[in-house]
Amino acid sequence: MKKYIFPAVLLFVSITACASIGSAYSSKTTVVKIKKVGNQYQVSADMGVAGCGGSFKGKGVLNGMVLSVFDAQTAKEDGGDRNEYTMKIRFSDNFSKAKIIHSPGMYYSGASCSFTDGGNPNLRRIK
Repeated sequence: MKKYIFPAVLLFVSITACASIGSAYSSKTTVVKIKKVGNQYQVSADMGVAGCGGSFKGKGVLNGMVLSVFDAQTAKEDGGDRNEYTMKIRFSDNFSKAKIIHSPGMYYSGASCSFTDGGNPNLRRIK
């Protein structure tokens, strides 16, 4: 009787590879909602810091742990540099946390606000 030895193949799946962007992130003053549509994401954000606020809507793509979102509608209406209408959100801890690392000028908020770094707290995934 012959014995056959089959090598065992183990499949390891990285938690990071399985993790995905949540559908909502929030802090006390900011709510960011995200919906995947094909290979892009639709994002809407209601933001507030130190007595001023604004909103942002756009579509974006994920590059590593950074989601770059472009507000094409407002850019078309107002003109200007693409950078002025792009928000960047950095994710961490397997997409359980998020932080706005670049925000467009909140021209529609009526005030000059900073929604990045010290101005905007870390967001936690709620959905």
